[in-house]
Amino acid sequence: MFGAVLDKIDKLLPKDAEGNFITEQKKSDASISKLEPALTQIGATDRLIDQIVYKLYGLTDEKEEL
Repeated sequence: MFGAVLDKIDKLLPKDAEGNFITEQKKSDASISKLEPALTQIGATDRLIDQIVYKLYGLTDEKEEL
């Protein structure tokens, strides 16, 4: 009886190509690795925008830290 229930549950759970269960952690890790390049580029763009604004308004290094 329990074996049949476990078989049904086993069929419902997502698995990868090797038949291993796909956990939420694995999904999260995969998503993060795909997003990493975009997040790096966003950070670089943000710093560039900051530099442009500092030059535009004539801010010094001391004022930039505020």
